[in-house]
Amino acid sequence: MARGGALQRYKRLVESLGLRVLDVYRVSEGGRQKDVVRILDYASGKVVLVDLGAPREALAYREFLDAVLKGLKAAGVEVSERIAARALEAASKLDSQRAPAASEEAPPSAA
Repeated sequence: MARGGALQRYKRLVESLGLRVLDVYRVSEGGRQKDVVRILDYASGKVVLVDLGAPREALAYREFLDAVLKGLKAAGVEVSERIAARALEAASKLDSQRAPAASEEAPPSAA
């Protein structure tokens, strides 16, 4: 199994918040697919369902983490601002590393 794959990075971002990803469900709604992530908060013992609104791969790491934090806040799960800020910074770094790789893969456009 490959280490550090794209989907593992999403999981690690959630784990950096002190939480655990239990499951990820891909759901079809209105002809579109979206992911719903089931997250365990160790501190409270709560299990929270976070609707991402799109498949994880379609979201930038920062967008994914923003959706997770928003879903946790709506469910009443508190995450330290310091920890959240650190995780958001890590997500931004991952996005910046992903952007140059994506531009290298894109074929040159004919002008």
